[in-house]
Amino acid sequence: MRIAFIADVHEDYNHHHDFVKCFSEFCEDNKIDILIFAGDTSTGAVKTLYFYRQLQKSCRAKVMQIPGNHELYCELKKNLAGERIQTMEESQHYFERLMQDETSLAAHPIETKNWIILGECGWYDFSFDPSYPNLDYQKLSKKKVSLIRWPDRKFIDGNIVDEKLDVARTQESLDRLEKLLAAAKKTNKKIMVVTHMLPTPQCIKKWRLPYFNTAANYLGSSRFLELFKKYDVEMNICAHSHMRMSKEIEGIRIVNVSLGYNYQWKHILDAKAEIAETCYILED
Repeated sequence: MRIAFIADVHEDYNHHHDFVKCFSEFCEDNKIDILIFAGDTSTGAVKTLYFYRQLQKSCRAKVMQIPGNHELYCELKKNLAGERIQTMEESQHYFERLMQDETSLAAHPIETKNWIILGECGWYDFSFDPSYPNLDYQKLSKKKVSLIRWPDRKFIDGNIVDEKLDVARTQESLDRLEKLLAAAKKTNKKIMVVTHMLPTPQCIKKWRLPYFNTAANYLGSSRFLELFKKYDVEMNICAHSHMRMSKEIEGIRIVNVSLGYNYQWKHILDAKAEIAETCYILED
């Protein structure tokens, strides 16, 4: 069995590429049996699931997924108090729809000869901040990245700026994942976890940009790495940061499979070549 992993396709942003054709040809050329998208394939659950359905019609591989933060984005015309609540409720509906879909890796873990592969979106709780766990959340909420630069605030929380919402989401994600890991542990197989968010700040490439350290807080949670160690996870596929890398951290191999925005690519005009360089392929 050959399983390919990729994330952050952003097919709505990178709309000038025919990703259905590119992924179908990639899977045919590489004899891929399962193709797993680790979030941020498109904006909103409706667009994303439509893309998966169209791809599945022409692709030899079985298409599976976990959601990223972009899949949860909802946009309303105004930002009145009632519409804020509506945005949050609709975003939660998007999340549940993706997690329960027939393509969901969270609902349908993959079991191969030697591996069991689980999926969870993950979230961020600002544990990448140097001052964690002694954070001043009120002060954190007033930072410009929280107020202006981070889109989750608008499209998931309806312009409600409250870091405690993210802390709660992270805990919910950890709880869901731990249930899957406890069951996987009983199989005595090697465990791979696919997450959208990063499990440790050691996966972040440091850039000298304004607000970079603050923005890095939104990339994941160190608590996922601790959970991986607790259940002897051997490998983690992650994404979100658009920082591709492969390294071993505390005995766990971590591979970032972010395709990213077109302007970040090496092969700007050749999506198929960029996909081939980004994908991680597990053969078992």
